[in-house]
Amino acid sequence: MKVVQRFQILVDSPGLVLTVGPAVQKDARAEGLSPEVDDIQQPPSVAVRLEGAAPVVAKVMAGIRKSSFGPCIRHDVLRVVRQADAGKPALGETKNGVGGGDLRSRLRIGAEELPPPATTPVPVTVAIVDSGLMVGHPAFEDHLWPGPIKQFIKGNDEKDISDRDGHGTELAGTVLDAARDAPIKLMPLKFFDTATSARPDNAAAALEFVLESMTDENLEKRPKVVLLAWDVGLGSARLQRVFDAVCRHAVVVIAAGNYGSNNDWRDGHTTARAPVRYAKAGYSSTITVMATNEADEKASFSNYGPESVDLAAPGMNIVSTRRALAAVDKPRRFRVHSGTSPAAAWVAGAAALLMSRRPGLLPSEVKDCLTKSVDKLPGLELKCASGGRLNVATALRCCG
Repeated sequence: MKVVQRFQILVDSPGLVLTVGPAVQKDARAEGLSPEVDDIQQPPSVAVRLEGAAPVVAKVMAGIRKSSFGPCIRHDVLRVVRQADAGKPALGETKNGVGGGDLRSRLRIGAEELPPPATTPVPVTVAIVDSGLMVGHPAFEDHLWPGPIKQFIKGNDEKDISDRDGHGTELAGTVLDAARDAPIKLMPLKFFDTATSARPDNAAAALEFVLESMTDENLEKRPKVVLLAWDVGLGSARLQRVFDAVCRHAVVVIAAGNYGSNNDWRDGHTTARAPVRYAKAGYSSTITVMATNEADEKASFSNYGPESVDLAAPGMNIVSTRRALAAVDKPRRFRVHSGTSPAAAWVAGAAALLMSRRPGLLPSEVKDCLTKSVDKLPGLELKCASGGRLNVATALRCCG
């Protein structure tokens, strides 16, 4: 598998350009690559192009990021080179589910660099409170939560969790993609669909079910990660109460929103909607996620917040599982989608991976590992509290 990575390294003065370029060339050539390096005078920077086997390019990039000029990388575009089907989304073999998933994003967040687990990973349940799930998708085989899965749209059959919207199915695929070889159990809680919009009381009922499940006698059935990638306006008192309760027991991952606005509170006000606005309480287990684009910078649509948003993750043109509309659609098992929702799903899957391989981690420790191990990026420095984008491989080492 070959990749091409193009990026720029910003430097403080034109004189440093003559130092940084040769250093990058030396490191890349030591790994067998033939880098292309160009000096740029205004602003002083070095443009780099690396092409080669994905693990080799990733190793060189890791070295650059660890160096003194690593945090100055910008316009970082990663492309997977395919020998056939040029122009189609890059699909790779996942370790969870069937062939597919977003190989480019897995390379970006370090998921392809994960070492084999030292001990047998333990099952981790991820609750996806959303639009349901296409349970018949082959990617979800052996990943369904064994309990009585329900839906929470009043007047509908409570056992019908079929995903008519597709959003929940897309999130579930990305969670498995990020978690790699972890034995994830998906707990889909359906509270909206194409006929019924997301409503605070339905969302609260779904979260109340999640909360009840956290006391299950079977420890493996207790949800340890909860993914909330939607908004319901100002929410409700009931929704906030159950949100607060869930945050005391699990890692709660929240999508920042897709309005391009600042979620930070000023003079007691914020434009953020529920549930992301509830994270103001400062729970050590909540993680709010913004989206990056294909150049590893803030996506134009993504909400942000130097105080209220914790970190970023890929959110543009993410390949994930799709629902089948009819029998004719079954071969088309994957699709592309964008938003802070897939970004949050990457982080939820990463959190589940950490808890699977390090079962003693507390939710607060998982958050610390994920936020303190990010790849620092100049374009995110003033956009989120960590100033960086998710790197699951570094997070695993951080919590080791």
